[in-house]
Amino acid sequence: MNLKTLKFRCNVVGECWEFRTDAKSVLRKHHPMAKVDGKPKLMRRHAYELVRGSLDGCLAPFCENPACINPAHQKVMTIAQRNKLGGKAAANSPTRGAKVAQTKRERGLTKIDIDIAHAIRASEEASDVEAARYGIDPSLVTKIRRGQGWKDYTNPFSGLGARA
Repeated sequence: MNLKTLKFRCNVVGECWEFRTDAKSVLRKHHPMAKVDGKPKLMRRHAYELVRGSLDGCLAPFCENPACINPAHQKVMTIAQRNKLGGKAAANSPTRGAKVAQTKRERGLTKIDIDIAHAIRASEEASDVEAARYGIDPSLVTKIRRGQGWKDYTNPFSGLGARA
């Protein structure tokens, strides 16, 4: 697909080129894709490569229009820089993990509760015996005992213990 064909498939909004797509998801609208030489390719990247050559890294539109594929509006950056720009650097942070775990616990989406987790930590029985008792996987029992699973987020001092 050459640049003329690519631009023909776009809606020109001001100086931005918004690739026309029938995608229903926001992700596909903001990151439009099409097949180029039989392989799916991000149109933002394809347009940039047509105009400026090969590309190392990823692109982000500095015009703040996430659907824009205009090569003049793209900025080359590393993945870490892109994540910070999008505010996604904290997507896998411990704070987010704690919030997700707390929400699951509050909605009753877990098989055990914090009292059972405390009982597992205090018990000296084998992991498979404890797992059978509570109807959970033995690996979860091991994670609870190591402090990797079922952390007590209500206690502000729970994570301050010695590291192994």
